[in-house]
Amino acid sequence: MKKFSNRKKLSPKGIVYLLGFGTAISLLGESSLYIVLPMAHFASQLGITMTMVGIILGTNRGTRLLTNGPVGYLYERMNRRPLLIASLCLAALASLIYTLGFGFWPLFFGRVIWGCAWSLLWIGSKTVILEISDESNRGTFNGIYQMFFLAGVGFASLFGGVVADLVSFHFGQRLAVGVILTMALVLFLFLPETKLKLKKVDDPGKEKVVESLKWHIIVPSSITIFITRFIERGVLAATASLWINTLFGGKVHLFGFLLPAATLAGLFNAVKLLP
Repeated sequence: MKKFSNRKKLSPKGIVYLLGFGTAISLLGESSLYIVLPMAHFASQLGITMTMVGIILGTNRGTRLLTNGPVGYLYERMNRRPLLIASLCLAALASLIYTLGFGFWPLFFGRVIWGCAWSLLWIGSKTVILEISDESNRGTFNGIYQMFFLAGVGFASLFGGVVADLVSFHFGQRLAVGVILTMALVLFLFLPETKLKLKKVDDPGKEKVVESLKWHIIVPSSITIFITRFIERGVLAATASLWINTLFGGKVHLFGFLLPAATLAGLFNAVKLLP
């Protein structure tokens, strides 16, 4: 197992759990948008139309198309720890900007910042997992991290819907700011630096063999992922609140409880991730 020259004592699995928990917490502000914004009365309160909602929800992915490459370049040349801490600070900043006034632009600029934050967090976490794992545990570590990610999406969706129904959208985002910044402090205190300082040793007697993925593998895989994500995040997640509100009205009777539509949409988004 690889060892890291850092004063903080965390096992490789402990690092995975810390990164996973940080990723889950970072989603408190982001995932709640998919529940709250598509609902007509919340959109009206925030001064945006349904067309604007679609643009706002898609902005973070458009941003990441531009930032993933530069962020990967940064991780090749910089330490991982400060970039990962910065990602949570940017996530908190995004949620804070959502609360600055009403209308399209605060939400739009917040989503741009969130796109930068997610590029730093996702690419950085995957980079760290590759560095601290080997052939015997790499699949396990990635599975654990993915579990935290899905749990974060589910909990954040439910959290956003419940808080928006009980108090307000802005209050939920302000609460998310505090929790995310607290998590950034936890990473600052406990996350070790994992970047390995490897010396390049050339063996003239050994021929280098570089295997690359073939296009007939890359293209079908990419198309499958695109279709899956388009349906799951672009259609189901983004419109759950809208069609639930249309089908059942503003409130739904469920098991003897009267649930507001945003809470029900958050519950739906959380439950569908359990499998």
